[in-house]
Amino acid sequence: MPDLHYWQHGGFGTVRVKEPMVLGHEISGCIEAVGADVAGFAVGDRVAISPSRHCGSCRYCQQGLQNHCLDMRYYGSAMRTPHVQGAFRQQIVCEPGQAFRLADTVSDAEGALAEPLSVALHAVNRAGPLLGRRVLVTGCGPIGALIVVAKEFDLRGAFRFHEEFAVAVDLLNKGLVDVKPLISSTLPYRDAGRAFALAADRTQAMKVLLDFG
Repeated sequence: MPDLHYWQHGGFGTVRVKEPMVLGHEISGCIEAVGADVAGFAVGDRVAISPSRHCGSCRYCQQGLQNHCLDMRYYGSAMRTPHVQGAFRQQIVCEPGQAFRLADTVSDAEGALAEPLSVALHAVNRAGPLLGRRVLVTGCGPIGALIVVAKEFDLRGAFRFHEEFAVAVDLLNKGLVDVKPLISSTLPYRDAGRAFALAADRTQAMKVLLDFG
């Protein structure tokens, strides 16, 4: 949704785009090259990429509270200047800790939904035990719809988005969450304008993805 706000309104709340910025923070793709010191990944692996790149050295990161990182870089974000460039491009370099391998049964489109699914899981976890309770989900866009699905899971020990991304990919890989009904269309990146127009029309689309292949 932030991508749509940036595209339509130049930002959201007090956050404004002040310089050219590549959008995009929901990402999956195929590894084309691996750094010399990187272990556990190989060229050809398909991965979902967490858009959060914490510094790892501030006091919050050292306490395991990466979501409070004082130097967080989030793909496609105008919250800091210079802005953090996003992932709507054909190639992107990420840290090994941001990449999570996708199962062969999970499509690239489904892998790209790991980020909104992790947001939903984090929200459900923050809400506490929900079994037997009546809840109100305000707004049933992709994340709202995923919250309705995520409520069926009992998550323990996950207290921040940093960890929920790995849980989200694991749920997708195991086939425990089906995000395919949320994917309305996948368009080539050259049709980005049409994709954003379609994504903005909730009578036609839930989730519209861009293909950079």
